[in-house]
Amino acid sequence: MNRSTHILFCVLFSGLLLFVFTGNNAMAAENGSSWRGPYDIIMRWVNFGILVFLFIKFGKTPLMNFLKSRKEEVAKDIKRLEDKKENAEARARDALEKTEAGQAHITRIKERIFEEGEKKKEQIIEDAREQGRRMMENAKKRAGSQILLAQKEFRSELVDAAIALALEKLPGIVTEKDNQNLLDNYLAGGKK
Repeated sequence: MNRSTHILFCVLFSGLLLFVFTGNNAMAAENGSSWRGPYDIIMRWVNFGILVFLFIKFGKTPLMNFLKSRKEEVAKDIKRLEDKKENAEARARDALEKTEAGQAHITRIKERIFEEGEKKKEQIIEDAREQGRRMMENAKKRAGSQILLAQKEFRSELVDAAIALALEKLPGIVTEKDNQNLLDNYLAGGKK
């Protein structure tokens, strides 16, 4: 259906509505005479035709201009809304990409922190093992030095006890002749 046909249809439809709603008064006068009814109907159609002609002749261009301007306004509004929609979608995509990039960055940071934490944990464990090893070595050295000190003290006490026992028992056992032999042996050993 082209525009002219569409406009003609609209005009005829509006005229028909006008005819239906204003036809009651003419129908009431129809009872008065027999020629009046057909005359009123014919005149209505003539008037309707004149109205349609005038409406098409003088109203077509303004109506078409109005419809074209409305069409252009609606097209501009649709274009503006589509542009807004595209901008909103672009911003949404950008926000989504930034969010995904942010999540990826956070994930990388978490992984790096976890790796650093694992390295730090391993370093702490290694340091603790090294410190424990050094403590054991120091404890062994202290124990060894205490054992040597205890051995020296024990030897010293043993020597002191042996000397005391020898001083106590030897004077009665060793004679003057034994003393002379010991002295001779000692002097003979010193010449070698």
